[in-house]
Amino acid sequence: MTSTTARGRRVPSAAAACLLLVLLCGLPASAARDVRPVIARIAVENTYLLDHEQVLAALGIEAGRPLDDEELAAAVGRWNDAGLLGSLSYRVEPAPEGQVEVILSVSERVQVTEVVFRGNDRFSSSRLSELIGLEPGTSVSQADVRNYERRIAAAYHEEGFPVASVHGKLTAAEPGRRELTFYVTEGPRTYVQTIAFGGNEHVEDGELRDAMESRARRWPSWLWPGWFDEAVFRRDVRAVEAAYHERGYLDAEAEGDAAFSDDMSRAALTITIREGQLYTVAKVEFEGNTLFTDAELLAA
Repeated sequence: MTSTTARGRRVPSAAAACLLLVLLCGLPASAARDVRPVIARIAVENTYLLDHEQVLAALGIEAGRPLDDEELAAAVGRWNDAGLLGSLSYRVEPAPEGQVEVILSVSERVQVTEVVFRGNDRFSSSRLSELIGLEPGTSVSQADVRNYERRIAAAYHEEGFPVASVHGKLTAAEPGRRELTFYVTEGPRTYVQTIAFGGNEHVEDGELRDAMESRARRWPSWLWPGWFDEAVFRRDVRAVEAAYHERGYLDAEAEGDAAFSDDMSRAALTITIREGQLYTVAKVEFEGNTLFTDAELLAA
C-alpha cells in the first residue's frame, strides 16, 4: 500500500517500511558476517614447550580476521580430541574500536615422536638419552622437561662444567612429528686450583681438607684432575662445620666461596670458619642403675 505526494511521486507507506526492515533483519548469512568483530590480538598463555606461532598454526587462526566463534570452537575441539599437544581452552574479551581479543590457555602434555640433543660435546647423545630415560612416544609436560633439563645440567656440573645450561624446545611444525630438542651450552670446564681455609685456629687445614670431597688438581692431572662441582663444594662446607661440631665447637659456622679465573678454567676455593667456643663435658650422671655402679658404667 503506497501514498502519493503533491508532486505525484510514490513513497512507501508505514506498513511497507516496517516490512522492508523485517526483510533486512532476516539476512543473517550476509549481514551477520559483515558485522562480525575483528580479532585485534591473540594471546597464548602457559606455553613452555610450544611457541605462540605453533599454537596458532595448529588452530588455523590469525589476528586481523573476523571472529568466527563456531570455527574457533571447532578448532579447539579438534586440538583437545587429538590429545597430542595437551588441552586447550579459550575466552574472548572486548578490545578497543569494537574489536575483540582471543586468549588461548594451554595445558601442555605433548606426545614426543623424537628426542634430539644439540651442543653436547662432552656427553654423547646416547648417554644423555640413557640418563633422562625419555623414549619416543612418551607424553611429557612442562614439569617433565624441566626435570630433564636439571638432570642433564647436573651431569655436566659433576664433570666440572659449572656454568653448563640446558633448554628443551619442542618442534611440532609437521603433522605427526613432535621433536623435543635439548640445547646444551656446556661452557668451560673448571678445575680446582687451590683450597684454603680461614679462621681455623684450633683445627689444622689438613684435618678439614680430609672432611671434604673436593680436591685440588695434582700431578699427574689425568689421575687427580680436581674438577669443580658446585654441589659437592656446598656439601663440603657443611662437612667442615660437622667436623668442628664433632670436636666440641658446637656453635661453629662455615661459609664457602669459589673465585674463578677470567676464562673460568680454574677455581680457588676458600672456606671461612667462625669457630665459637669449645664445649666440654662438665659432669656425667646416671639414674636408675641398680645392677652396676656409676664407676662401672663410666668405665664402659
